[in-house]
Amino acid sequence: MRIWLLAALSALELFSGKIAGTVGPVPPCDTASADHCGFDRAEDLAALPGTHWLAVSQTSLTSPLVLLNMRTGSRVPVNAAQFSNPAARSASRCSGPPVAFDAGGIDARRVHGKVWIAAINRATPQRIELLVMETAWPQPKVSWRDCIGVPPEYALNDVALAPNGDIYATHMFARPESATETQQLRTKFFAAAATGFALHWSVQGGWRPMPGSELSFANGIAVSGDGHWLAVAGTFDQAVLVVNLPRSDIRRVRVALQPDNITPFGRSSFIVVGHTGVPVTGIDPCRNPQARPCGFPFSAARISAPSGAVTPIYTDDGNATPGASVAVLDGRMLYLGSAFGDRVSVRVLGSASWRSGRVRR
Repeated sequence: MRIWLLAALSALELFSGKIAGTVGPVPPCDTASADHCGFDRAEDLAALPGTHWLAVSQTSLTSPLVLLNMRTGSRVPVNAAQFSNPAARSASRCSGPPVAFDAGGIDARRVHGKVWIAAINRATPQRIELLVMETAWPQPKVSWRDCIGVPPEYALNDVALAPNGDIYATHMFARPESATETQQLRTKFFAAAATGFALHWSVQGGWRPMPGSELSFANGIAVSGDGHWLAVAGTFDQAVLVVNLPRSDIRRVRVALQPDNITPFGRSSFIVVGHTGVPVTGIDPCRNPQARPCGFPFSAARISAPSGAVTPIYTDDGNATPGASVAVLDGRMLYLGSAFGDRVSVRVLGSASWRSGRVRR
């Protein structure tokens, strides 16, 4: 959710306090709570298949990626200094392990029998790092395996792995190079005009835009558990595109939130989270460094890919929780990451939430 809009941010940036239902700082993380404290802007989360571990990307050069045990809270940091150059083929003529690792959007999936992690590396030049989990017990050990270069005209936000090893990603918008271009981009956001789209990468075809995937701030992206569906979030469209991958049919699903990241749930559903109750630029006060940890109203919903049905599963006024940028559902446990937070928040969903759309807090 990192955006180059600094030149055009409005007076909303001038943080002046927190009132109910609006935007502003929340209390520091409570170490006695169920939340996992001590993270620096845990922007994205990805569950490692077949384990109790969660991959967390954060703003830290010493540990840009952290593996978090959802049961015990133990952590395994991952950084560029740990990467070695294995004797592995490179599908994309990769130059080798990164010198710097600035993790952005991430995904994890079992590919050809191994658990892989894909992570956007926002260091220059931008590329996608591919890691593989070598062992899972007593704690996971991951190794760098490959990378995929990204053409400079693309500004990636999120990445998704397919079961066959293909990559999907979102291109948010063309990076503005002047104050005028920044204001023009901002105007497009207010008008919900298309600024980006989804991309598909394969060994055979390289990077290709996906026709019909144009969105206003293309944000989160995910492939379903069964590998048959792709979901793409358009933040200012307030919509999620659901793509039937075998036929490339696209359904536009309206959601009552401004969707950020998307994660798979079960075989053919997705969990989407985004802010609510504030205008297009309503979370601008959270960009003030003095406002972190920062909260704003947000909600999470489950989307059924085959039917397009949307089921609300969680709502939050943002007065005590950092505004979420990602949600991972594990049973009844909802794990929330925030681009403006200092924790991975944990909420337990009541059984009634699946029937009524309400959550017992």
